[in-house]
Amino acid sequence: MKLSTSFFLLFFGICWCQAGENLIKNGDAAAGVPPVPGLEYLAAGPHGSRCFAVPKGKKMYMGREFIEIDPDGEYEYSAELCSSGKSDNHTDIGLALYDSKKQLIAHSSMAYVPGSEAVTAAPVAKGARTMLLKNADEWETFRKRGGRIIAMNAQTDFSDLPNRNLCYFITKISKKDGLAEVQLSLGSSKAYPEGTPVRLHRDGGYQWSLLEFQQVPKVWKTFTSRISGTAVRGVPRNQFWKTARYARPVIVTRKDSDLFIRKISLVKLEKIPEGKVKTEARLIPVPDASIITTPVAAWPKRKFAQKADGSIVIEAENPWMFAPSRLNVSAVCLEPGCGGGRYLQHSKNAVYPLTVTRPGTFLVYYRQRMPFSGEWNHSVILDGKVSRVTDCYPSEFDRFSQWAWHQAGKLELSAGDHVLSMDFQGGSMLDQIAIIPENAAAVPKKDELLEPEFVAAGLKGEALYTGYLAGPGRSAAVLSYQVKGEGKVTVSVSFDGGKNWKVQPSGSILPDFRNDTPVQFKVGMDSPDSRKIPLIENLKVDYLISTELPSEKSRLDRNMTASRETVRLIPVKWTGARWRPDGILAFSCPLTQNTDGSIYARITDADNMVLSPAERSWLEKDSQLSDATVLYQGRLNCNLIAFDFKLKQAGRFRPYFLMRFTLPTPDIIMEFNRPERLAVKYGYNLDRKEESIDNVGSGFGYPYGPMYNRKYYWFPGNPRELTA
Repeated sequence: MKLSTSFFLLFFGICWCQAGENLIKNGDAAAGVPPVPGLEYLAAGPHGSRCFAVPKGKKMYMGREFIEIDPDGEYEYSAELCSSGKSDNHTDIGLALYDSKKQLIAHSSMAYVPGSEAVTAAPVAKGARTMLLKNADEWETFRKRGGRIIAMNAQTDFSDLPNRNLCYFITKISKKDGLAEVQLSLGSSKAYPEGTPVRLHRDGGYQWSLLEFQQVPKVWKTFTSRISGTAVRGVPRNQFWKTARYARPVIVTRKDSDLFIRKISLVKLEKIPEGKVKTEARLIPVPDASIITTPVAAWPKRKFAQKADGSIVIEAENPWMFAPSRLNVSAVCLEPGCGGGRYLQHSKNAVYPLTVTRPGTFLVYYRQRMPFSGEWNHSVILDGKVSRVTDCYPSEFDRFSQWAWHQAGKLELSAGDHVLSMDFQGGSMLDQIAIIPENAAAVPKKDELLEPEFVAAGLKGEALYTGYLAGPGRSAAVLSYQVKGEGKVTVSVSFDGGKNWKVQPSGSILPDFRNDTPVQFKVGMDSPDSRKIPLIENLKVDYLISTELPSEKSRLDRNMTASRETVRLIPVKWTGARWRPDGILAFSCPLTQNTDGSIYARITDADNMVLSPAERSWLEKDSQLSDATVLYQGRLNCNLIAFDFKLKQAGRFRPYFLMRFTLPTPDIIMEFNRPERLAVKYGYNLDRKEESIDNVGSGFGYPYGPMYNRKYYWFPGNPRELTA
């Protein structure tokens, strides 16, 4: 599939998407009824918006109604917030989680301290404030790091979670006859026999799945997060806690905070049933445009192979395909100290094809860094079989605050091709994966970078450029370009509508250029080995405005010094080729669908981008989108911005375009709302068929306010039936 666009304003990206309804009753201030008791409705709050005001003072506010949740589902949690900016506005927003009996799942019942398992060395009487323990040598260290609660009858398989048999709070730990004597501030609520297994737990609040001690700005901002599936253990922010079946929204403010809420929502993201076709794609409500990101298919598509020592090294940011797990962060991030200068973060189902020639048992190593202290884990899927891996515990944060290798898990690999998938949704940063034979003498050291190896695979690409006439007084032309990298690149020219082609080297004078036949150009790229990538850049034609055709290049150069007219060639059709934003033609990188069937693309993800004239269009940063890169499109420009994408299933889709005006006037807005009156359409081309941006109603189909105030708005295109 291919989509091309042409506009005259700031353009950030496109999106195809699908989502459900808001599960928080009265979550929108437009309803006029607060979704959480204690909030005050304001008809004209900050910046003239209807909103809910949170009274000043350090307080907690909880939603009235229980929301039934699907433990295997995926949800988007968001809130539009604002403050005066004059006080401490650090805010917590999350969920109170409940089991099937609507019993609260407390943080302390789930937040275990890894490695703190011990056993009672004597019976514990009901009401006792002292406990004797075996195997608790490290408890004093754990206590200083937050482990102040004792969970009784703790099981090694964590089947006791959520554990509500808790003893509060450890005040002192001392040695007594080789045992640990633990003193508590509250007496035990039950009696326990000698030999009872115990472990340490941490205290805490609710699941802060949206905000945790987050400063709220004085302008309206949308905060968004994703919650997906249920965790086996622990208290992650991006998964429901074990046994959770109901939830209620929770808001906690500080002493002097002044918080305003325009909207708060919890939306279940719809999934496409197996074997069924999606009938309509709808846009997820995205008031804050800065959260849009892109699912990317890696370029080039190749398999990671075993090296001479039997190891397989994978660049994590270069999977065959993946989808980001959260919309408000980039999945691939730049950093000079990483392999390939990039790392992967917030990735859902990153897929790595492997080929194994020497089978056996392998240890898996990860080069990672953690953004903050906590228990970090991920899932590994080998040929469809899922296993859970723990990466880091809170006590190990000092080590993982910088790049470091660690070993976690084993893989049994037979000879042949395999598919390895990684589910890193929590926010840990992943640079490289090393799969090392179990008996190998050498393993990754400290933070060293390893070199991957690939299976050679042929790659081909082609781009067609057409429609150029010599014109009056233009009697000669020179074709020029630069070839870089490895592999083969050919540039051909046709004067008969593409029936016959002749290969032309860079710097050659185009033959037969006196006629009026449109000239066509074709670029072909071929590489037998995916490690040898050909690139071509600065493809252009320099016309000579003269009455005579030079017979040699030296004469042409002299004549063109004062009469050169340069035309950059714009591709009209391409297969397997991509025109990158830096002007280089390379192999194609089609966008792929998210798990919900949607596709997101930033303007910088365009496969092809040609600005004509470049003097009136350019890429720049825009503070309205958290300094994201946007395309400024001047008036009367004829630009090409194209996106390649692949659909797994046929269905009905609607594209949306995120844009804003830079110098709007009522007349311009009126014309934009009536595209049939425009001399030049605000339109796009989808699979070679021209479309105009849809007018969603009579009169002002689009909101006058955001357009006049130069705010971003999602402009809808026409729905289309698309094949796979």
